[in-house]
Amino acid sequence: MAPATGRHEKENTMAKSIKFTASGSCSALGNFAPGDVYRNLPDALADHLVKEAMCAKFIGVTVQAEAPKHADAQEAMPSSTRKQKQKAN
Repeated sequence: MAPATGRHEKENTMAKSIKFTASGSCSALGNFAPGDVYRNLPDALADHLVKEAMCAKFIGVTVQAEAPKHADAQEAMPSSTRKQKQKAN
């Protein structure tokens, strides 16, 4: 586990998509049946379900960008929302 410094060393995270090939239940996902698809699962959970439990197969990998920093988030806001927040301050 990374030290709690408040900084993220990775800018992008990987999320995997799986398709179940068997029925069962998982405390993190609940019940599942063959053909069910789960997207954006954490790497460790997806790897466990495919490689160890052998109840699913990989169907894709998604790269998720980190959430924008505070300054970037304000720039991404619609101008009307930005103006309302400036008036409130």
